[in-house]
Amino acid sequence: MAATSQGFVHDAPGPGSLTAKTIWQELDAAGVSWKIYSADTNFFSFLQDFAFFNQPGVAAHVVPVAQYFADASAGKLPGVSFIEAGLHDGLSEHSSNFDPANPQLGEVPINVQVGAQWASTVINALMLGPSWSDSVLFFAHDEGGGTFDHVSPIGVPNPDGIQPKDLRPNDVPGDFTLTGSRVPNMVVSPFAKKNFVSHTPMDYTSYLRFIEARFSLPTLTARDAAMPDMTEFFDFTGKPWATPPTPPAQNMNGACDYSRQATGVYGFAYDNMGRLNRAAPRKYASNRHPMQRLMNICVASWIGRRVCWPLVDKGIGKPLSDTLKLRSSATYLFQELFLLSAG
Repeated sequence: MAATSQGFVHDAPGPGSLTAKTIWQELDAAGVSWKIYSADTNFFSFLQDFAFFNQPGVAAHVVPVAQYFADASAGKLPGVSFIEAGLHDGLSEHSSNFDPANPQLGEVPINVQVGAQWASTVINALMLGPSWSDSVLFFAHDEGGGTFDHVSPIGVPNPDGIQPKDLRPNDVPGDFTLTGSRVPNMVVSPFAKKNFVSHTPMDYTSYLRFIEARFSLPTLTARDAAMPDMTEFFDFTGKPWATPPTPPAQNMNGACDYSRQATGVYGFAYDNMGRLNRAAPRKYASNRHPMQRLMNICVASWIGRRVCWPLVDKGIGKPLSDTLKLRSSATYLFQELFLLSAG
C-alpha cells in the first residue's frame, strides 16, 4: 500500500504505527474512487497498520466483501479495489499448521480447497458482471512455498533509505535491496494477452506502479519508481478476452493429509527457530526472508482450475500493504486481489 515498511521486517508495532503515504492517499488527491473489501468477519484490513486509516472518513472505505459482490453485479465497482481474502476465516487458501500427532498445539485444520473455491467466486463475479469490459484484476500471492527456484533473487532499490529496525537474533541481515523467491501473479482482464508469460523482473510494487501509470499519480518511493508498469501484459486494442472464459468449478473432494505438510529446508528451519513463545511442531516452518519477486503468468483462462498448492504461513502476509517485510514461507498459499475498473 505504501511501497515501504518503514524499516520493519516483521509485523508493524501496532495499529496506526506506519506513517508512510499510501496509494489510497494518492488516489484521494486525484479524485479516484477506491474501496477495500474485507472477507473477514472481524472486518480486518492491513490498512489499519497505517496512521492514514485513522483520518476522518478513511475507515468508511473498508467494507464487507458482500458489498463487492453487490457492486460487481450492479456495475458499481470503484476505480481501484483491494480485496482482503479472509485471512482469519479460512478463505485465503492457507492450509494450517495442524499436526495430527500434536493436536494439543491448538492449530485448527483448514481445507485450502475452501479458499480456492472462494477465490473463484470473487473472480467469476467480475467476469460475469457489467464491469468486466473495462477492468483489470491482479490475483496476487505473497509466498513462494519454500521449494527450489532456479532463478536467483534480483537487486532492488531500498525504498526510502531506512534500514531494518526490528531484526531478531536469527534473522538474516539485509537492507531491503534484494528480493526473495518468485511468486505467482495472475492477470485477469478482457485486455490480458492470451498465453502470455512475462520474463521481466519485478516485485509487488509493480502493482502500485500500474495504478500510478493508469491514473497519472506520483510514485511513492524509490522502489515503485524503479518497477515496470506491467502494461506488457495487456492488449488494450485487440481485447483478447472480450468474451470471458468459463472456468470449471473448483474440486472440493480432494483429501487433505495434514501429516504431509511442510517438510524439507523450511521444516528444518522451524525445528531450529520455532515460533515466538510457542513450541515448534516438527513438520512446519516459519523462516523469514526478504521481498518476493513476481513470477508473472497471464492466465485468464486458468482461473478456477487451481488445486491445493502449499505456500505461506497463516496470519502473516501483506503482498500490497507491506511491500518490504516478507514473511514466513512454507505451508500455505495466501491470496489477495487487486482490481481496477472504470466502473
